Amino acid sequence: MAVAMTAAAAAARAVISPAAPLARLLASFESRGCSSGSYRATIDPSWMQGQTTYGGLSAALCLEGARRLMSDDAHPLRSATVCFVGAAGGPVDIEASVLRRGKATSFVNSALMSKTKAGDMACATSCTFLFGAARPKSSIDARLLPPLPSLPGPSECEPIFHGFPPLGEALYPPLFTQHFEALLAAGAPP
Repeated sequence: MAVAMTAAAAAARAVISPAAPLARLLASFESRGCSSGSYRATIDPSWMQGQTTYGGLSAALCLEGARRLMSDDAHPLRSATVCFVGAAGGPVDIEASVLRRGKATSFVNSALMSKTKAGDMACATSCTFLFGAARPKSSIDARLLPPLPSLPGPSECEPIFHGFPPLGEALYPPLFTQHFEALLAAGAPP
């Protein structure tokens, strides 16, 4: 069933090039210069999911801000807590700050700030990231974990959005899906 698009959604779909990948967005990331941990990026309309940016992208921008702030720390990301607080899109600011930096772990808070309808900047996404050093030995015995399910390879899977109207003809699939290759390995399509 096709759903009528708003004029803004139709215009956004009309100007989107299929080559607007995450790498290009991250390349546009710039330091705001006012302090360490302040960055600016512009979210292309192709990353929108209705009135806001695709949540995974908002979290990825917060992580990029945290990683750039922690550039001298080689610890990998171990945990993330993400809160989607409000809508985001267009020019955004990312504010990252170290909560605690230790020998084995570091905690970084990162917030994505976006303009509200009133025109002021407000938090749209708030994240806390834990970066941690590798431990010499895990207490988890992998032999005791249940086996992973057997799934077909990518060449044997159908695209998830197969059979839906092409982008630009309906609101489903969401616009941001053009940046992903999504395959259905098991179960029914969404």
